[in-house]
Amino acid sequence: MEACRSTCDEMQALCLFAGANSICVGDTLLTADNPDVDHDGALFRRLGLKPMALETLH
Repeated sequence: MEACRSTCDEMQALCLFAGANSICVGDTLLTADNPDVDHDGALFRRLGLKPMALETLH
């Protein structure tokens, strides 16, 4: 989920429950600011979602 990251939490929740399976994190994505990691974590907790562990390539 990239395009609606700066929208309200309710819209992000609708996107996630409609099937979005990932979000982009970081300070800025293209030209728009992203919510900070603490905000994302709070949203996930309110929605009862648990982020998957980060996978790294070796």
